[in-house]
Amino acid sequence: MGQRANYIIKEGNAITLYYNHWRANAIARDLYLGEERFVAFAKDCQPAEELLEEAWIEGCVLLDYDARVVSFWSLEFPDDTSVVDYYLSKLSTKWAGWKVDLLRNRMYDIASLLRIDYVAQQELQTPHVFTTEKIVADKVEDWTNALVLIRDDAGWFVTKTGDLVIETLVSYGPAIIPLLLVKQPYPLPNEGDEGTEECVVFDSIEKKLFVNKSSFGLWEQCHSLWTGYTFTMGDYGYLDALTFAGIDHADHALNSAEVEAQFQHLVQLREDFDPNELAERIRQDHNDVQFNPQFFDATQPSKTLVERLTLRLRNLLGRK
Repeated sequence: MGQRANYIIKEGNAITLYYNHWRANAIARDLYLGEERFVAFAKDCQPAEELLEEAWIEGCVLLDYDARVVSFWSLEFPDDTSVVDYYLSKLSTKWAGWKVDLLRNRMYDIASLLRIDYVAQQELQTPHVFTTEKIVADKVEDWTNALVLIRDDAGWFVTKTGDLVIETLVSYGPAIIPLLLVKQPYPLPNEGDEGTEECVVFDSIEKKLFVNKSSFGLWEQCHSLWTGYTFTMGDYGYLDALTFAGIDHADHALNSAEVEAQFQHLVQLREDFDPNELAERIRQDHNDVQFNPQFFDATQPSKTLVERLTLRLRNLLGRK
């Protein structure tokens, strides 16, 4: 249990690693504190000797002091292109003199920046391949897993999947395309609509494959199935998928008020998470449970006097 993150500080030839057990889901908010407060927090975290394994890491920040670049990724980061772009533009104002870079391919990008062979050290999970019968039977019922855009001689076709996820679609190979073309067509959704978090674009004319989620090991294990196709993968939003497909999305974007609301939620001041309180609640149901010492990692960014007073006032007024 945790939200594990690594923070990396690179100065000259020196690389220093830090670890935090609970802050991967707060990376966007923590970075928005600015250079001074974030760096002080990162250096207060536990020193680490090596990067977390891919199966465990949920966020990472790299501060390159020589290049003046702050690079990051987090599993709990907005999916919508408009919100991401707005956040990055605002974050840049908090890091004056730095370039801000969202690592859309997560640890692939970290490995490239650090010039290490991280991928070879990881155990790749084999994608689950559905049977043809299960793919044919798949349909949207209680939920939508993926939005699919297919280009063929007839133009663009849009459909959705129920249980089929991006990894399942790609791992089947090009034979998936005719199976999807007979499914129910849908109009293009709007940004933020249900089912737009995961998108895959199959362009059978120009032989291009686009996946808007970084899936570790996917291409290494599936590229042999897609001979002749160029592959683009990364944590991109729905509008990015439409851009890749060459589809105009001006009428499908979130409006400015919706973007601002999501941004404020992303960076808003919140109460500190206390792992001791969580441990106590768990012990009430499982009194024999044993905790890893890292579970009690309570290292968090320090709060200003104004922030502490604001939180106290919220508590008094019963607000979150």
